[in-house]
Amino acid sequence: MIYLLKKIAYGILNNNSDTEECVNDTYLKVWSTIPPYKPDYLKPFLCKIIRQLSIDRYRFNHRGKRNKNKIYL
Repeated sequence: MIYLLKKIAYGILNNNSDTEECVNDTYLKVWSTIPPYKPDYLKPFLCKIIRQLSIDRYRFNHRGKRNKNKIYL
């Protein structure tokens, strides 16, 4: 299961440290979400969460002011 989560996150982020952080954030989010809400299928539930977190991290990393590759004059 962890291999699948890492594969999804790395496919979006292309960065090992951000991938590991998203996997850990996924487990934390699942831990806090499951007691009131019990999903019928755990695998798609985890995949959806890691995809959302990875996209959020990608957007955070590629905003104009935070992009290290851009040169501001």
